[in-house]
Amino acid sequence: MELRPFDEILEEYEIRHLWNRYIGCSEDKPYHGYEHTEFVIRTCDWLSDNIENQFRRLHLIVAAMFHDAGHYGPDDEKNIGRAIWLVNDNCNYNQPSLSLSHLAAIILDTKHPYEAEPKTVLGMFLRDADLCQTYHWGLEETTKRLKAEGYYEGMTEVEKLTSQSEFLEETEEWFSTMKAWCEVSLNYGNFAAQCNFDILQIQKGILDKQKSGSGGSTPREGDNEMSRM
Repeated sequence: MELRPFDEILEEYEIRHLWNRYIGCSEDKPYHGYEHTEFVIRTCDWLSDNIENQFRRLHLIVAAMFHDAGHYGPDDEKNIGRAIWLVNDNCNYNQPSLSLSHLAAIILDTKHPYEAEPKTVLGMFLRDADLCQTYHWGLEETTKRLKAEGYYEGMTEVEKLTSQSEFLEETEEWFSTMKAWCEVSLNYGNFAAQCNFDILQIQKGILDKQKSGSGGSTPREGDNEMSRM
């Protein structure tokens, strides 16, 4: 199975007008820009493939479209508030059949730090699709793009990898989702994904060391090697 072409998704749900409105209210940033949003939409479409209710899937796709709309930077409290305001503003009259409260609830599940128990099933799909970006670009490219937006200032490599440690410790199922996504990614030609699942093992190793009290140093040489592949 492959991620579907982006235009095919816009046409199926008849939401190209909403995509144009999203473009109009959002800056194309290094990480939280149009490329990331398109990727998250396509991944949400893949993750929700077994949901038969198309109206529910439409809510997920639209929430994915606006989840980073008007993104400020590292202040995620502002980011979420802005995204919810913009999805309300752009969908109230342009897609009135949608539930604005439902869209807001889905977007809330992307707030940092991630929670192990999402508020909604669709929110879980959006959260996981959002996280898949790291395993699509690779750790090195992801870090470079986030740094360009002011993230990770003053943080060590270990702190970067474990900034979501509480979430990662409690969600074994999420690791399975990432593994499945990397396998799908290979099917549509993203060969960088061949090594990206190994990043998960690095994260797990760090967490295990932290639990055992050994300090948790990152295998930096191996990490850099994998990031280049």
